[in-house]
Amino acid sequence: MILHVLNGDALLPNFKRCSFIGDVMIWRECLIEGPLMAQTEVEFWQQRCAYISNTYQVPRAEYQHQVVEKLYKIENPAKYAEINLWFEFDLFCQANMFYILHRLAKSNLSNTTVYWVQPEQNSVKEFFGGFGNINNQQLKDFYAQKVPLKVSDLMFAVQVWEAYSANDDQTLSQLIDKAPSVFRFFKEVFEAHLQRNTDDFTANRIEKRLLEAIQNGVSSEIDLLHRFWENESIYGLGDLQIINYLNNLQQKGWIFELSLTDAGVAALYNSTNSFSF
Repeated sequence: MILHVLNGDALLPNFKRCSFIGDVMIWRECLIEGPLMAQTEVEFWQQRCAYISNTYQVPRAEYQHQVVEKLYKIENPAKYAEINLWFEFDLFCQANMFYILHRLAKSNLSNTTVYWVQPEQNSVKEFFGGFGNINNQQLKDFYAQKVPLKVSDLMFAVQVWEAYSANDDQTLSQLIDKAPSVFRFFKEVFEAHLQRNTDDFTANRIEKRLLEAIQNGVSSEIDLLHRFWENESIYGLGDLQIINYLNNLQQKGWIFELSLTDAGVAALYNSTNSFSF
């Protein structure tokens, strides 16, 4: 038996047209944000449900159905001879994939091969529109070139998830230079993650990009989103996540509508020498 884990619904229409054999699980979470620390899996998903419901006004019953009830497909991975993870290189995808890998690693996979279906990119800065926006032949080519993950790769993924979910920047920094070669662009992606973590008075990398775009002049919120995606596709943030960041900037008093406040200018200035891109 074969299982395909797709990161979101966008890929599904083209995926079906390719007639790939196997079961399909749609992953509908965004572990790039929100609470990640919990003592048990039950507590973890209760926290996630509360966060998504409160942040994005998703009814809890819908979250339970669309996310939690789908987890049964990876609860007993040993029944599959092959598990294919269709995840891209950006941080949004990587956070989700490392959670799944850490969970798979808890099972006996002696008769199961885990594969990562990767897009074709020469650089993580190279814009990739997502698996859902490519043609069927490209999907088939990516699938044919899927990369097998060894037990040691899964063990590394466990370390990454544990450090990432605990917000343990020191351990994650140490892992950056130890990543197996199969995890392409790991260094760039998780350095970008670490640059999200700053104090309350200094703009982090994402906030800095948004403040810069606003300072340079934007005509609308949509214009601002496109400016951000052009420069920071490494994060893989969707419009809802970026709008969430904008709401936080409003709450901090750094922006008013689409203009910087004096406090926003100060926050941007304080972050000027913090990052190199």
